Amino acid sequence: MWYFPIIPRLRRLFRNKGNARMMRWHAEERQQDGMLRHPADGSQWQNIDRKFKDFGKDERNIRFGLSTDGMNPFGEMSSGHSTWPVTMCIYNLPPWLCMKRKYIMMPIIFQGPKQPGNDIDVYLRPLVEDLKLLWKKEGVPVWDEDKQEEFNLRALLFVTINDWPALSNLSGQSNKGYKACTHCMDETKSTYLKHCRKVVYMGHRRFLAANHPVRKKGKHFEQKADHRTKPKHRSGKIVFAMVKDLKVVFGNGPGSQPIESEDGHAAMWKKNSIFWELPYWEFLDVCHAIDVMHLTKNLCVNLLGFLGVYGKSKDTLEPCNGLKHMEQRGDLHPEPKEKGSHYLSPASYTLIKAEKESMFECLESIKVPSGYSTNIKRIISTKEKKFTNLKSHDCHVLMTQLLPVVIRGILPDNVRATITKLCAFMNAISQKVIDPDRLAALQNDVVQCLVSFELIFPPSFFNIMTHLLCHLVKEIGVLGPVYLHNMFPFERYMGILKKYVRNRARPEASIAKGYGTEEVIEFCVEFIEDLRPIGVLESRHEGRLRGKGTLGTKAIMTVDNNLFRKAHFMVLQQSSLVALYIEEHLALVHARNIGKSDAWITRHHINTFSAWLRQHLMGNETIN
Repeated sequence: MWYFPIIPRLRRLFRNKGNARMMRWHAEERQQDGMLRHPADGSQWQNIDRKFKDFGKDERNIRFGLSTDGMNPFGEMSSGHSTWPVTMCIYNLPPWLCMKRKYIMMPIIFQGPKQPGNDIDVYLRPLVEDLKLLWKKEGVPVWDEDKQEEFNLRALLFVTINDWPALSNLSGQSNKGYKACTHCMDETKSTYLKHCRKVVYMGHRRFLAANHPVRKKGKHFEQKADHRTKPKHRSGKIVFAMVKDLKVVFGNGPGSQPIESEDGHAAMWKKNSIFWELPYWEFLDVCHAIDVMHLTKNLCVNLLGFLGVYGKSKDTLEPCNGLKHMEQRGDLHPEPKEKGSHYLSPASYTLIKAEKESMFECLESIKVPSGYSTNIKRIISTKEKKFTNLKSHDCHVLMTQLLPVVIRGILPDNVRATITKLCAFMNAISQKVIDPDRLAALQNDVVQCLVSFELIFPPSFFNIMTHLLCHLVKEIGVLGPVYLHNMFPFERYMGILKKYVRNRARPEASIAKGYGTEEVIEFCVEFIEDLRPIGVLESRHEGRLRGKGTLGTKAIMTVDNNLFRKAHFMVLQQSSLVALYIEEHLALVHARNIGKSDAWITRHHINTFSAWLRQHLMGNETIN
């Protein structure tokens, strides 16, 4: 394991005047018009300021977001090597900077080839100790270059952002099986399908309004009405009471499994997370955010699979047997035929050949702006009428923009309308500015979509990612816009870390060295004018937006002679071979300019040393 302490990085951050000013952006420059634009607009930020008034009083105190995930540092599918970097972002900064590469820190990187699993708490120990130190009332002394004063900096961990398996490792809650939902917990409604060998999560009518007419209907909903209330919110104190008595021995030896507590909560929890040691952790409304990036990809792939246009079709015998087992939708039950085969009646979501041709013709004709998405023709196979090699961003674009367009005129009205409504919901929550007054309507829309899907798709459609849709709106109200707590920026940063690998025998050491080198360069660049930072990239359209053409232009390099002489002298000064010549030239300048000040002597020495050394060496070569 490599650990890079975060406190020195924070001190360097405040040593730059511009960065120190931006750390107060959320309090001094944020537009406060009641809209959700930043995590500071969410209820969790405001609750922290009310609960810990001495912490919220100084706007320079920091809120961190933490993310971790496994990556293959070699970029090869044939290798099972898993390297785990822990990355952190700073939410005090403006939303267009807090997720940039320059302001993402990597305090920890775990060595592969295997993932840490539940033992991740062992590796997080030094980071948690630093977070405890930063939470103390006295904090750590830091110099603020903008205000020209020293102050005591404090910080807290605001939220963690991980994919579904990593969220389980960090939180300690089991996200598989019957109680997999991190919000519903022990009130999760789940059913095991023995034919599909999977647990599904249905019963979304409980999230509708109490007087909604669909609650009374039972013809297609297990033949009974549903008057249950939605799962109640568990505060941090209640959750901590569930896990405080769990004892876990890390590693794979005897006793490494949790000991079940008296109330039987061990079935739902794998361990007592190390984050409960943070004094403020139990007061956070949402400790571990649902990653919308992976949720969108899983939802898109699942939906396209049932439509039969991605991978192997999911509209097979097993889901139909699941319907038969649950005694629902008799028109879709498989009909036995000769020699053990079955006839499957076409479902309402089944695309016929002509509909697939219409869908892919529309996709081929779509043209989007440069940089908007990948080339659509590269992710479809016109011959097989299927999507291929879908990436996370491809799924995001499909679910928010393209899918409602390509299904126009195909599928029955109820299926098409429900899918379009779901895509409209995904588009609405992906915006950078969200009206909090619309959250109730968005929650109602997504629940109605899930209930309608229960009438359209078989039970195997409802995996845990589909169920988590009904909890996204709540997290937006607590944490702010979705794009500030999903994994897109952290996944891109892991792509940068992969490029640091030079020694394939020691990939993690290569990443650590490359990361440290970039940290040093970024710190130096901040104090040199006319140099752009590495981690804040300019748009390729920036020149055109400023009225400058980009076609047929040639970059003209201009060099300041004075800066060039200074740089040349600094390089020569670092060489041990030149040290004797520097002393000789300095003595010669002193002898020829008696009475001059030391500052003048030094300046003249810097300006003339390079030319004197060149002449001196050339004269020696002529004599030899």
